[in-house]
Amino acid sequence: MRLNAPNILVLTTKLLLCWALGSTVAKVPSVSLYHSEFKGVIDHSWDDGSRNLIVQLKSTGFDVHIAVDGQPAGLGSADAMDAYIIPAQNGQVLYSNAEDMEQVAAFVSSGGLVIILDAGLGEGAATCDFVSKALKYQGKWLMCKQSHITEPLTRPTLSRWASSFLPDIRGSIPWPRELEVSPATGLSTWCHHEDVHAVTVPLYVAVADDDRAFLAAQAFSKVGSPGAVVWLGYSWKDGPQPQWGALLKKLITDFANDARGSAFSGHPVNPVTSGKYGLKPQATKDIEEVQETVFHRALAAAAGTSRFDHHPNAKAMMTAVARF
Repeated sequence: MRLNAPNILVLTTKLLLCWALGSTVAKVPSVSLYHSEFKGVIDHSWDDGSRNLIVQLKSTGFDVHIAVDGQPAGLGSADAMDAYIIPAQNGQVLYSNAEDMEQVAAFVSSGGLVIILDAGLGEGAATCDFVSKALKYQGKWLMCKQSHITEPLTRPTLSRWASSFLPDIRGSIPWPRELEVSPATGLSTWCHHEDVHAVTVPLYVAVADDDRAFLAAQAFSKVGSPGAVVWLGYSWKDGPQPQWGALLKKLITDFANDARGSAFSGHPVNPVTSGKYGLKPQATKDIEEVQETVFHRALAAAAGTSRFDHHPNAKAMMTAVARF
């Protein structure tokens, strides 16, 4: 090809396009993992859960930074990591009492994702206190408790409402349909807070022999906030697991790409305090039915109000959610 002016222009355009595509492909989500024993939150002598989680994250392909000296510096800055992960708190001090939660709240309010595994003490208090401070909920928890179930359970199965948190759209990483069963997996009731702006989304549901349903993963956010906290019941004590790893990949990659579902917009109705919909959610098989009432009303209220309407995939996101 002769390098006349038109050909030079075409060649330059192709080179710029290749550079842009290469830059996009090369972008790897950045993850910071809390791994510090300094303040008594983590005790590495207790089990290998934290180390196993590091192995899982690295094998998934993330750019992993290990915070060994406490909460990572610059957590609340604009150029912070895409996701911050706090392993199972097997020490004697809760993270929310040991570290700077104002920095965590700043990270979440700027659109960051925090993934937290619950503590070995407190019957769910670690999650409640952390989420309240990270999302600045006003008021008290009406329900949020760990469940200690020894009877056989089904494999944790994807809730139909997971797509209201992160949508399944063309080009996105799919949600794993089921997760591995492990004795190292804790379960929780469906959590609800009296703050009318609080958003809680069941992600994975496990059912006992008597049809009682419990959550193995759930997401927390707040109307108007682009960030979120996700609680995962698996502690990684039993090592990396393919489907739990796939779930991490879905959560972290979607957040890094600014994908959001309808749960982040509008004004969801709190089912505990809302008139005839004042149903107190129990750990029973009607988790999905109660959530359906909440989100049908939330979707109606959210129509046209999403702060993510500017996102190029916003219409596809809302369509994907509407299918459910």
